[in-house]
Amino acid sequence: MKLYRYVKAIETIDGKTTLSRKLKNSLEESKIYFSHPASFNDPLECTIPIKISDYGAYGEKFHAFTEKIISENIGKRDNITERNKRIYEAIEYGISCENCLVTCFSKDGENQLMWSHYADQHKGICLCYEFPNAEEELEAQISWSDSIRQEMKDYGLEWQGASVIYQKQRPALEIADPSLPLEKWTLKNDYNITDAVFIKPLCWSYEKEWRLILCLPYGSRIGFAAGINTSAYNAVLPREWLKEITFGLRLDKEYCDEIIKTVKDSNYRHVSFKKAKMAHDEFRIVKTEY
Repeated sequence: MKLYRYVKAIETIDGKTTLSRKLKNSLEESKIYFSHPASFNDPLECTIPIKISDYGAYGEKFHAFTEKIISENIGKRDNITERNKRIYEAIEYGISCENCLVTCFSKDGENQLMWSHYADQHKGICLCYEFPNAEEELEAQISWSDSIRQEMKDYGLEWQGASVIYQKQRPALEIADPSLPLEKWTLKNDYNITDAVFIKPLCWSYEKEWRLILCLPYGSRIGFAAGINTSAYNAVLPREWLKEITFGLRLDKEYCDEIIKTVKDSNYRHVSFKKAKMAHDEFRIVKTEY
């Protein structure tokens, strides 16, 4: 299974532009890092929708219901923290998950929108990996960081890899009878937490996304609040999984060459290097040998 990661390649610190330290470290150690959904560009990522049968009639009660639950658990809206901000920005829609971390891939290695949105407007790169198709084989070959292994042991942290499903509407929790007094409100159904992670709106379908997630069980004693440092949550991939690196159209030669040197110095084998170019007389990006 070929999977692609579109990533930034350079960063500017104190006015000086250099190769991204995160990318360099990722290549040197063959690591991928997990991110909190709060850092994603869609504020509805990894949230559980809550709906009522007649929002027009019961919208104010719905607001009071969700505000009460959230304020009792994380504090009032005016107590501004990264966690509060994440949860309150999605309150109209539902509840933000705090039990998952995600790393994202695409099944499309020639996607112009992905180049623009995730690879720093073509100043980044696209990494091509060959993942095993069988889950058992993936689990046998991937190496988890100490933090992940410890939480797998102590808190039941699990991993899962799957393609994202794109559809018009996401499954939701539903208020059973909104006409009842607020204190008697109940939910009429259960919810599969992975639906919040692996189901996205149709507008994102161009990404052809495949996700590797870390997920804590419902009711876990720990969680992943927005704003936490997730750098300790990473996985080491076998070096032979990395098959190709394509340099963005706008990535300068000095950084392309530095990436090649990093890869060769880090004991990879059989990695090919390509350069993105504009196709003549077409709205298309093509790859050429570097």
